[in-house]
Amino acid sequence: MTVRGTVGSPAFSIYGRLSHTAPVLTPGPGRYY
Repeated sequence: MTVRGTVGSPAFSIYGRLSHTAPVLTPGPGRYY
């Protein structure tokens, strides 16, 4: 769980793969925490 993504995206990119059912939370990675 790091702030740096492989595609240059925030940590939300990792969560997006695990929970692809929350597209509204993608722009807010801080909401996951």
